[in-house]
Amino acid sequence: MVTIRITRERLEKLYNKGSEDLIRAFSGVIGYTVDAGSDISVELNPDRLDLASYPTLISAALNFYGKKGQTDFFSPGSAVGKRPLINIDRESLKIRPFIYMFTAIGPPLGEIFDLLIDYQEKLHESVGKNRVLASIGIHDLDKITPPFHYSTVSEDFRITAYDGFIGSVADLIREHPKGIEYGSLVKGVRFPAIFDSDGKLLSIPPIINGIDSRLSETSQNILVDLTGTEFTASASAFYLLLNFFMATGYTVSIPKMDGRNFTSLIEFGSRSISVSLAAVRSYLGDLHPADIRNALSRMGYITTISGNRLEVKTPSQRNDVMGEVDVIEDIAKGIGYSKIPAKRLILATTGKGADVMDASRTLKYISVAMGYQEVMSFFITSPRLFRGNRDLSGYHVVNPKSIDSSIIRSSIYPSLLWNFSNNRRRPTPQKIFEIGSVVVQKVQRQHICLGEFGSRANFNDARSALDSLLYRITGYRPELVKSDNSDLIPGRSGDIYLAERMVGVMGEVSPEVLTEFNLTLPVAVIEIDLDSLPYQR
Repeated sequence: MVTIRITRERLEKLYNKGSEDLIRAFSGVIGYTVDAGSDISVELNPDRLDLASYPTLISAALNFYGKKGQTDFFSPGSAVGKRPLINIDRESLKIRPFIYMFTAIGPPLGEIFDLLIDYQEKLHESVGKNRVLASIGIHDLDKITPPFHYSTVSEDFRITAYDGFIGSVADLIREHPKGIEYGSLVKGVRFPAIFDSDGKLLSIPPIINGIDSRLSETSQNILVDLTGTEFTASASAFYLLLNFFMATGYTVSIPKMDGRNFTSLIEFGSRSISVSLAAVRSYLGDLHPADIRNALSRMGYITTISGNRLEVKTPSQRNDVMGEVDVIEDIAKGIGYSKIPAKRLILATTGKGADVMDASRTLKYISVAMGYQEVMSFFITSPRLFRGNRDLSGYHVVNPKSIDSSIIRSSIYPSLLWNFSNNRRRPTPQKIFEIGSVVVQKVQRQHICLGEFGSRANFNDARSALDSLLYRITGYRPELVKSDNSDLIPGRSGDIYLAERMVGVMGEVSPEVLTEFNLTLPVAVIEIDLDSLPYQR
């Protein structure tokens, strides 16, 4: 989740006394939570980063309730200058291959200065993946002279950072907190750098800005640079920050850039999605086209109706909108879920519990009776849990909000090992289990996994637990066959067979894997595919 906070006094100073009520009303549309004390705190889903600042949140809410005209819909094509504002050294593109700029002209930053910096850091952490995929530099345009130059420098190049630090780039990486944290993102002996036409250093992306272009509360002519290693993240962060300036009343412009993928950036900000009216009505009922267009306008879109289709121009900052279904969801929000007619489902049969779900409930009771505590981890998880020879499902999340939530798991026991690792300083023995989904050979399946961590965790106790589980729900006693799972100790592990069918794996975890998870005591695990069991009828 993404959280933004502001004092009630400051919110009313920036906007008006009705702003809190506006934010609360809009929460029922978007689906975020509001907690109000001396501070007003808003917690949003991470997919709506365009609302993760009070200026952009208030602007979107005002547009939704028609309290101002249609939001200025940024059209990148009309804002592109004729001459390049930045010239690019091709060597710099080998380090961070994407670089874009825009200018924002308006009143002094004043009260929104710290809101801007906070939003910049939220974009660094989320879309930018802690500056790995995208990083942003914000500069006072009045202190520097265009055109600018994107080049490289050596580690011996001396800089004066925005906070007064003086030294070489090598000194920066060794001694400065930003250098220590982000210096490792630049590989090799050359570092990207942005200069103005007088040779003033703007920044060493993605690490730090120079002092010559330092931003302040009095700055009113702003230059934003964005460098990145991945296009979608770079373009998303670019338009999200551009939207922030538009929401605060600044005039923004994208200059022409001499660099690759500039055309792709403009196309990204001018995306259109074709939506079938029939698809909209199949979900939301027989809506009049004018009502659909009005709903989308309230959500920030521009819509043209052509026959049986909607041609929908997507707001450039809505990086969460990927296709027709996302647009239909926003139509529902614009109409209001309470106004969408309910439909009675017509079922051909009377439902009953699936065998696997009935077995899951029974196994949960048995596991608790044997002294195991239930845990729950995420179906979408981190690739670092599936290093080495651990099987992968083959599925990953497109444009994940976090690296730690980017793949679909194919087994549960790595999650249990991670749980033990996080609780390794707590008393042992620790006995936990989880029942959850995995994807194996492109099919989603239900697994149960039990694990014990402690000095007495061993194969024999795990085997006894296995027999108790499977005999209770199938009437069969399992057989063990030598396993080729490299995470388990040979001779103290095995593949589980039931009625001549492989249904899982069990055994003691190898020392190498224990070391990987920083565990110093033995671990024994059992993992069973519940969809493959022969259930008693």
